[in-house]
Amino acid sequence: MDPHAIRLAVDLTNELFGSGVSRVAHKLLLQGPIRLDEIARVSGAPPPPPTRLPAPPPSPPGAIPRPAPPRVVKRTEMPPPRPAELPLEVCRRALLVLTQHNMADIQLHTEESPNGRRQWPVYRCRGDWILHSIRWPRYLLYALQAHDATAEAVIESLLECGRLSWEDLLVETLERLSQDSRKTQGDGVTPPRPPPTEEGVRAAFRALVQARLVERVPPWRIPSRPEKPHENAIPARKGKAASNVIAHPDETMAAQANSNYSKERFLLPDGFEEPPAEGKKVSGRGPARGTPPPPRGPPRRPAPAAPAEPPPAPPRPSAQEVFMKAGGATTAVLPKKRKAGEGGGNPLHRSAAEHISAREAESKVVPNRVQWRANLEEFNRVLRHQCCVNAAKQRRGDDEAAATAALLAAGRENEAEPKPLRGPSLSMRDILSAYAKLEAKGDAPGGHAETLESTLQGMADDLQEALVTYLGESGPAGTSYCANIARMVDFARMTELDGTISRRFNEVGLRVFRILLMRGAQEQKAVAEQAMVPVKEAREVLYQMMALGFVQMFTLPKTSDHAPSKSFFLFEIDLPKLYKRVGADLYHAAFNLRKRLDHEKELERELFHWIEQNGGNRCTQGQIDRVERIQRVAITLEACLLRLDEQVALFNDF
Repeated sequence: MDPHAIRLAVDLTNELFGSGVSRVAHKLLLQGPIRLDEIARVSGAPPPPPTRLPAPPPSPPGAIPRPAPPRVVKRTEMPPPRPAELPLEVCRRALLVLTQHNMADIQLHTEESPNGRRQWPVYRCRGDWILHSIRWPRYLLYALQAHDATAEAVIESLLECGRLSWEDLLVETLERLSQDSRKTQGDGVTPPRPPPTEEGVRAAFRALVQARLVERVPPWRIPSRPEKPHENAIPARKGKAASNVIAHPDETMAAQANSNYSKERFLLPDGFEEPPAEGKKVSGRGPARGTPPPPRGPPRRPAPAAPAEPPPAPPRPSAQEVFMKAGGATTAVLPKKRKAGEGGGNPLHRSAAEHISAREAESKVVPNRVQWRANLEEFNRVLRHQCCVNAAKQRRGDDEAAATAALLAAGRENEAEPKPLRGPSLSMRDILSAYAKLEAKGDAPGGHAETLESTLQGMADDLQEALVTYLGESGPAGTSYCANIARMVDFARMTELDGTISRRFNEVGLRVFRILLMRGAQEQKAVAEQAMVPVKEAREVLYQMMALGFVQMFTLPKTSDHAPSKSFFLFEIDLPKLYKRVGADLYHAAFNLRKRLDHEKELERELFHWIEQNGGNRCTQGQIDRVERIQRVAITLEACLLRLDEQVALFNDF
């Protein structure tokens, strides 16, 4: 993770949860997955205050001042300061807070050793979830525009409170809606809203789950796959053939847990399905549910009833099922108190089977409530699709933007990767159906359904931009197309890069950048000739761009001695490295903006404290001007931060 991104994530964690949680998050972000006892040893303790020598006594009046004796500095080797340690209870509470807000997870670390297989739990911090907290206003705005105010309140409750069950989410959402209605009641600006009801919240929750904006909390990933040995490690002795190697049960259980979660990720609980309309068939066979079938023929004589047998006892859950469901969303394991003399050994060195046996012997499986969270991956996918539509509109026009929106909306549910290169293959029938849904919602950016196929064919024929790929005929469903998502994102990035380079290096720098991007590696003289500028000016621009990471230089020697006088010095642009560099600079800029906002608020802290104590009615004109100034500064900086977050998402998350 980039250092600037880590600083920004730690600053966001400090603002949200306090210094103790931010120190734990900083440790996890720097060192990766580690154990609980390693988290407690948090480094970076402040140095001890310097010891000051006592001042010499003042000389009597009229005395001749004597020169100070030379100070002898004795060089002694001081031991390095020990890192500060956080109490284990503080670390546990910090990890609970981070886990509750989906910013940390737990997994079993597996390590192969000569003595056998060892496993222990490790904790990992989700830096991407922490950085996405800047984007919460955009998520809430999309929920309000795509659904309604109730859906916005549901998403806001999940973002601020973390993972919640349906009962807790219902209480939190109703309370939030009631507070909003009391604040806006009688202001003369906001139209009156109906009182919040449980049915309204239930309908909004159902719509959000069906739109994949809310998902079930996944089980904790247990156990993680063993790390591959380094290529320079000593090879092991020759043993049996690789075909005889059987997968470890722990790996099979982890794969089964992931498969089960993918099936239940967007599954609504019982009682949340939309009731079928009266007289409408649930499926293509038979009448609607609850309607008795019509009688056919004469009634038959019932068969003699078999002797009643007691129902069989439910099977006891196996150790694997207990271990699979321990971190899931449907069951929970409640341990009992361990008696004296039971158990033993270091729990960190026990295998997964021993963990299972101990839990199965000391616990019982009880039903637990399903927990839900906001699906930030889906929100980012929606924002990426909006970026692609805007890029197609800038490059082509409104008709192409409408065709791109329909193509992306039709394949949105089939995108499995967070950063796909291409969209799924879609037939023309599916694309027209998605466009009709967009028109019904009023989200279509323009265009006409009659010209949609010809527009897509024209975009596929343009091989220079290659925004859409033609895949051929797909039978009665029509022709098939797919969207080149990575190509659209690259166009949006290049648009931002053009503006950045023109501001930093003027028009000459932009001209040089485009020449290197189109022609490849070039020498100074060739760049100066093609850019039609003097060689000295081209050299200064190239060196400035190379110092900031926009251009790379490499040497092409003529002889084997690699003499500089007999070598070519070529300049080129590496786009993946450039994207990473710009993304790191954007994180740095966002961190600086937040620090500037904190500094402005700190300057007026005393004024805010005085207003809280005495009220705003007793303020003077000068104090009112200071409050208006800090409001303008805060609004400007927050707007700049939101605009900067769009570029952060473009270069780091899309």
